[in-house]
Amino acid sequence: MRTDVSNLDSWAISQALTSNTCAPYLFLNGALRYYSNTDIKQILESLIENKTVTNFCIQRNQISNENAKLLAQILKSNKTLVGLNLISNELTADGIDSFVDALNQDKNSSSLTALTLSDNSNISDETIAKLIKTGKKLTILDLSNNNIVDGNGLIPKALIINQNLLYLNLFNNKLSPLAKNEIKRCIESRPNLIINL
Repeated sequence: MRTDVSNLDSWAISQALTSNTCAPYLFLNGALRYYSNTDIKQILESLIENKTVTNFCIQRNQISNENAKLLAQILKSNKTLVGLNLISNELTADGIDSFVDALNQDKNSSSLTALTLSDNSNISDETIAKLIKTGKKLTILDLSNNNIVDGNGLIPKALIINQNLLYLNLFNNKLSPLAKNEIKRCIESRPNLIINL
């Protein structure tokens, strides 16, 4: 069951999160109602203690790096959240780097297995490669529409390290021929890995 709370203000959402009365899938669409960074911070702070939300979608809200870092802090200890969708938030490498640290299973106990970062075109190839390498609990990673070039073949090298990833969406990026060839080799050597180029 999905709860689209895009018509509610941040206070009402925070109250529902704090009292654990939200449905497992929480959906905030900035195209329907724009939430300021102050609103987002209030909502995220309420998510810290929440034990019912398993999937959180917050799209088209231009999340600040500070709020991305707060969300990453939540991921370090949250045992309930398994899916996070951050489509079209103009996240930068700085914000994504905080997720790299949060998803490092050697340091933290994040339960996140699915992450969508499509349409955040300010993410560097190096950051994407680090995310793939360290996010070893991730089984689904959507990086479509991000202008990823990967001229140095960092993504295929990261895929060799992370053997748990089952689906990687790289559709509509600007991957170099080198990266595409190396990624195709990864697919051949890992039959359970699906990559959308």
